[in-house]
Amino acid sequence: MDDPNLTRLLALIKDQRAQLLDKWRQQVRQLPAAANLDLPTINDQVPELLDRLADALNSKDERQETNAISAEHGLLRWQAGFDVIEVVAEYNILRQCLQEAAERDGIILSGKPLLIINNLFDDAISKAVKAFETMMTIELQHRHDEHLTFLLHDLKLLWRRCRWRQLCLNARFLMSKGTQESIPRFPFCEATLSDYRSKCATSYQRLLDSVNHFSPNSSC
Repeated sequence: MDDPNLTRLLALIKDQRAQLLDKWRQQVRQLPAAANLDLPTINDQVPELLDRLADALNSKDERQETNAISAEHGLLRWQAGFDVIEVVAEYNILRQCLQEAAERDGIILSGKPLLIINNLFDDAISKAVKAFETMMTIELQHRHDEHLTFLLHDLKLLWRRCRWRQLCLNARFLMSKGTQESIPRFPFCEATLSDYRSKCATSYQRLLDSVNHFSPNSSC
């Protein structure tokens, strides 16, 4: 490790790890979704992310992927009620805390050290957001399926009522055949049947609209 800034930054992360995390927690708690989280929940995978950054600074490979830890972090933040803006914000808060600590120690964050930091944080953000949005899509699909189930139930109920009214009218019509009497009219049944037919058409159109307008990539 020829770059002295790399050496000093690596030492800072190892020596001031607890202080960095404490500073980060103080600022993250200002986010609405994080205000009442307990310590293990708010920490989640973030301490491990700092360890991954230290490994990257000590490695010849400038690109280090966060993979599972960031994906899991995104899933857990979704469960905790974060929105995607807050997920991105907490990563940027940690990046800012690291930058401020480096400046206090006179460490210049440029060149390779800055590249490593940005690569790792950008990778972490992208994977966390992807996992978060996957869960949002699953939730949206679940809500959509529940809505379709409700519409189908409503349509089936209306269709049964409509069919029953039609059967009643047919029965009364057949009962009047063979007599000299004119065919009786049943205004109430006819009006109710017409109303049910109209409701069936409306419910069916709502069902079609719900199916046609659903997009897995839309937001909640």
